[in-house]
Amino acid sequence: MSPSFQFGPINRHRGRRAEGAIGRMLYSKATSSATSGPLQKQLRNALRPLCRADGPRPQLGLAISGGVDSMALAGLCSELTTVAGRRPSFIGFIVDHQLRKGSNEEAQSVAEKLRSLRIRPRVLTLDWSQHGDPSTLRNLESVARRLRYQALGTACREHDIKSLLVAHHADDQAETVLLRILGGYLGFGLRGVRSDRPMPECEGMYGISRSGSPRHLTKHTSPPTTITKSRTPRPQVEGGGVSILRPLLSFKKDQLVAYCRATGVEWFEDSTNTDQTYTSRNTVRSLLQGNTLPMALREPRLLALASTHAERKAHVEHLADQAFGQTRITLDLRTGTADIRIPTTFPSFPTASTRAYDVQAVFVWRLIDLVTPTDDGSLQSLHDIIGFLFRDPAGNDLDEALLAAPKTCLVAGLVVTRGEQTAEFSQFGMQRMPPYLAETACTHALQYKPQRAGDSGHERHHSTDWFLWDKRYWLRLHAPKQHPPDELAAQIQFLTRPLLTALRQSMDGRQLKRLKRLLDASSHGTTRFTLPAITVRSAAASPRGAVASQQVVALPTLGWSAEGWEQLPVTGLPEDRTSGKWYWEVRYKHIDFAVSDEHTVVG
Repeated sequence: MSPSFQFGPINRHRGRRAEGAIGRMLYSKATSSATSGPLQKQLRNALRPLCRADGPRPQLGLAISGGVDSMALAGLCSELTTVAGRRPSFIGFIVDHQLRKGSNEEAQSVAEKLRSLRIRPRVLTLDWSQHGDPSTLRNLESVARRLRYQALGTACREHDIKSLLVAHHADDQAETVLLRILGGYLGFGLRGVRSDRPMPECEGMYGISRSGSPRHLTKHTSPPTTITKSRTPRPQVEGGGVSILRPLLSFKKDQLVAYCRATGVEWFEDSTNTDQTYTSRNTVRSLLQGNTLPMALREPRLLALASTHAERKAHVEHLADQAFGQTRITLDLRTGTADIRIPTTFPSFPTASTRAYDVQAVFVWRLIDLVTPTDDGSLQSLHDIIGFLFRDPAGNDLDEALLAAPKTCLVAGLVVTRGEQTAEFSQFGMQRMPPYLAETACTHALQYKPQRAGDSGHERHHSTDWFLWDKRYWLRLHAPKQHPPDELAAQIQFLTRPLLTALRQSMDGRQLKRLKRLLDASSHGTTRFTLPAITVRSAAASPRGAVASQQVVALPTLGWSAEGWEQLPVTGLPEDRTSGKWYWEVRYKHIDFAVSDEHTVVG
């Protein structure tokens, strides 16, 4: 028995593919172009926002497994002439999981089919060297999923691709909804998969995970005490990254098969997809195709259920956005803290079909996401904080026991403190929880890598990759031209009391006064010990000889640097690199925040 034809995702619908007969090539010559009309229109509408008439020619990625779904997507993209007056270019990414012999040859066969469609192919070979023998992994599916998405994200970044198209369709959506019903999902979880989402499994990968396109927040408010000069850049907030788009979600698989047959697009069929014993999704697929389920669980009803919940979620998000826009927020990018003033009369909800709790939960997560060091945004985890923040319009507490408790609430790695309460508003402050002892002991060593001259316009130099620290700040360092990059090993860690004490002891009176002004103006109490410090190893004298210790050389979010260190100027790396300075850069994480009359930024 030959191994199954396997070259794309091991199984994007869960489960490892078993061995079976190799998939056979199916095709028929084109007989009509009418089949592609609705599909082309849908694809064109989905891509229109990505194709600006005044911008560069858009380049998009395609995730190609070789099955009929992805090959239909490739064929449709091949036929696409112009969108908004521009003709996009496409690169088809084929993932070779390297899990069995012959997988690369199969991936190359798919690549040839893409070339025949005038789509540039690229085979991505997964690297398992960090995980040992894949056949011994109990979590093979999850590891493969992570490696696959990271390979796709890295390839998109290398080709400056911001959107990756995948070929999920209506049948996939119905299967997902039924699986979620079986899994006990309720509410908005039944809306199924979204038509677009950020690239998963790539957290901390710069240029892929909601980063790579930094922006300045306008109407910037200067700190009360100005320490740095105007040549120092204002803090930037990250944005961008790679998104996944599903332009074919409204079409059934039968339509994609009919398109391929009508236009002569060839595909590979995998026999394991029809094995009912192989995965739970295969079982669900068989039940849906056999029309043996009750009417309420058949595909039309499941798709209608997904559509209903998607519409309700969109309405809830619209109301939460309105509430967010009306809430007075002051965000301090230096310390990652927020002061919030919520109107007492808010929220009010015009429709009986919308639960107040749902809107409050989405609204509260919007607030938390501004400063949290975690990405756990499950609505179920927000019950306590919702009761802590809101009073109902009648003046009664939603949860009197919670409001009678101390004036703080812990949620998503934050301390939320209740401030002034009046008949018109309630004031709150949000800041990161003081780090645990294990967190303060954790340091991250930054590795310098040679950079090509074309990346910066200067001579070859050494810089670190961007690093996402505490899921809040992106940081990067640049080594002096004349110094070997390993001469001074730099680390990022939490500022601690011992580090701050040692820093103060190393300063003269003028330096100490300057540091005190900066700390007093930006961080109070325990807030300063939630900030990043760039440290280097130094030798301190002791009765027993030199002892290695960590020395603080920069507090990047506060704009402070020791002698020999400096924040990268607005103009970038100086052409004359003979000064011997080490440079650092800092950017705030991606946040959904726009400065307005109600929203201000300090930094």
